[in-house]
Amino acid sequence: MKKINPATITSYSQFGYVKVPKTIQYECPRCLKMGSIELKANSYQSNHNELLLSKGKCNNCNKTSEFVIATPSGTSKGQNQTATNVYIYDTRGGEHPLDQLKNNEKIPKDLIRAFHSALNVYESKDYSATAVMSKRVLESVAKSFIGEESFNQSLTQQFEELPKYVDFSKPMVSLSHLLNGNGEFNKILDLEHEMDDETAELVIDMLEALIEYLFILPQRIENAQKKIEQRVGRKSVVRDLQIK
Repeated sequence: MKKINPATITSYSQFGYVKVPKTIQYECPRCLKMGSIELKANSYQSNHNELLLSKGKCNNCNKTSEFVIATPSGTSKGQNQTATNVYIYDTRGGEHPLDQLKNNEKIPKDLIRAFHSALNVYESKDYSATAVMSKRVLESVAKSFIGEESFNQSLTQQFEELPKYVDFSKPMVSLSHLLNGNGEFNKILDLEHEMDDETAELVIDMLEALIEYLFILPQRIENAQKKIEQRVGRKSVVRDLQIK
């Protein structure tokens, strides 16, 4: 994620009791051209932790980028405030997700190949092939943790079993060890020791990753799931009406 300079926010719209960015002058991470990105008024999603998720389209390439907006704390009725802490998912801030997959030795090669194929057929607008490869990716994700036991299970059963094989609490446990009261890092946080440039950058990276892990990623998955269910449900109703 990259923080948006508040000076590049050219207009705002009202969302409840908070003024949120409506248009932003920014170099689009998709087409790499400077232009105006307009955030969709109906795309704001709250995760009830003073964070809003939104999407905006570039006026040059018409492609969508994702944003995270931190609303002012304590905002309530009668207190109109302006949200200026805005972040954009910009892959130029690091490696492309596919490059991260390729450079991570823990990720199975068949999962990387399946994901790469899913991206290729999606970008070529072959949606039948996208469906097939998306299922392949999901199966590969489950298989990488469950192993051969997954062969005789449905995809639903595989993902129901997944939490038994993945320790989702591990990042928090590791962080608790880092924050040990007698540790060097804790002394830095308490200003007992000085923080240098490299450590400061690493800490910010960790904080961004922590916020994404706990707040942003779960909300993105939940939002995508709801939209898929709604989309599939509407198409099912239309088909039923056509049959009748």
